[in-house]
Amino acid sequence: MSFVFLFFIFISSVYLLYLSRTKNTALRLIAFGIFWFFVTLSVESSIIPIPMWINEYRVYLPSIGVFTAIVTGAFLFTERLKNKKTQKVILSFLALMPLVLSPATYKRNTVWGSEISLWEDVARKSPNKARVYNNLGAVYEEKGLIDNAIKHYQSAVRLKPDLIEAHYNLGIVYIDKGDLDKARKELEMALQINPNDHQTRELLNSIK
Repeated sequence: MSFVFLFFIFISSVYLLYLSRTKNTALRLIAFGIFWFFVTLSVESSIIPIPMWINEYRVYLPSIGVFTAIVTGAFLFTERLKNKKTQKVILSFLALMPLVLSPATYKRNTVWGSEISLWEDVARKSPNKARVYNNLGAVYEEKGLIDNAIKHYQSAVRLKPDLIEAHYNLGIVYIDKGDLDKARKELEMALQINPNDHQTRELLNSIK
């Protein structure tokens, strides 16, 4: 269904480009906005999968095309209206949108203020994803907050017992704390998941 929806939008842009030759040339700007969206998004998102995280910043550049198409379409729609009052309402709404969205943008920027605030926000919104807690634990470990790191690594392991990265990271922080028994346990569990992990095996042998 998603493919059909996107394909319909793309075909619509081709049709609008065709109409712009004989009718309103502004239709070409709508078509350009849609083409812009697909072309700029295709760099990081297409039918070919890539092993990367899905991040909101990937739609920043493509969204320019979306806004261009929507605003142009709104202006073309208001031109067809004979009711001046309705025209003013629509144009006022477009003018107010940046004012309404600006506080939301500012609030979102505060979330991106630090790695901790960013991953804490992700954890609140995706509380059942183990990799989120593993990444949050890594951030706390980097900041030297070992107890917080252990807490989140444990959450990752609880949600996904076969997440080898979380077991390995737990082994590292337990070594830092001097708790070698717990470190061995976590590293051994990591090896059970992937017996060919030479890095984990070497670390385990170093503390035996």
